[in-house]
Amino acid sequence: MFTHLGYAVQRCTSQLATGGTGVAVCRGTVPPGAIVSMYPGTIYLPYEPIFFASLANPFIFRCLDGTLIDGNDKHLSWIIYRSCCQRDRIGLYPLGDLSWLTKFPVNPLAVGQYVNNQSTRFAANVAYQEFGHPRRLFLCH
Repeated sequence: MFTHLGYAVQRCTSQLATGGTGVAVCRGTVPPGAIVSMYPGTIYLPYEPIFFASLANPFIFRCLDGTLIDGNDKHLSWIIYRSCCQRDRIGLYPLGDLSWLTKFPVNPLAVGQYVNNQSTRFAANVAYQEFGHPRRLFLCH
């Protein structure tokens, strides 16, 4: 990550007293406007049920269009994400990355669910930004 972007982020203990796990820049400097992480997880469209997965789950992120992303890497959320990745395959190739469920994700940006919000002691130094992607899959040669 550092070689390509000039900075690297990682999960660590939060500086907030009640923050638990957080995300920090461990090498380099992040330029303004750069992407520092993504919010991985199971995506629920507004009409899909999420009741049981949402119980006592602080990792549910609501998008502006009503879509929900469950970024919890434990408990029922972990089981649902793994199940969907095993189900949604093209032959031997999974369509989802299971490594973000571990302590060492292959994609170093897949730590967005651990980014803490501002507090009275620390101002926010990152902001959530929703972005879409095309619904069509283009294969390159």
